[in-house]
Amino acid sequence: MNFINKFLLRKKLSLIKLIVLDVDGVLTDGNLYIDSKGNETKRFNVKDGLGIKLLQKANIKIALISGGKSDSTIHRLKKLEIKHYFFEVKNKLKILIDLKKKLNLQDSEVLYVGDDLNDLVIKKSVGIFVAPNDAVKSVKDSANIVLSSIGGNGAIREIANILLEKRELYKNILKKGWAEKN
Repeated sequence: MNFINKFLLRKKLSLIKLIVLDVDGVLTDGNLYIDSKGNETKRFNVKDGLGIKLLQKANIKIALISGGKSDSTIHRLKKLEIKHYFFEVKNKLKILIDLKKKLNLQDSEVLYVGDDLNDLVIKKSVGIFVAPNDAVKSVKDSANIVLSSIGGNGAIREIANILLEKRELYKNILKKGWAEKN
């Protein structure tokens, strides 16, 4: 990426007020863990959770849009105090458009992180489209940013660090540490 593209991307990143996340393959590793009774659980990354808390501290809203639904995901989002979430979604684009309208946001103020084909419909309606490193090829090829981290293993923390690195709040947290619940 050349200097001009990096500069333009940095400017776009500074406009972000909402991050929308897919769940499976982004916030989780994409694996489903099902016990002998049919109970489904998912694995979440603590560093991603702190990344979400850092973003919230910087007044960046977080939303989840997922085609699936699980009790473990609901439990995790409640612990992270995520207020905007949508499950069993067939049309992610419609949900995103409605959410932007509700929050009075423009495309340029929204960043989306997705990993699979059902996330591609979102690209034209956000300012920045991001893919974890293990996203399917067509999603990575369409992304404005491809992270070095994979879904469920620090991808959200990585995008949080990228978004916050120039902000004074984050610089202070890096110096003094995080003294709040995560």
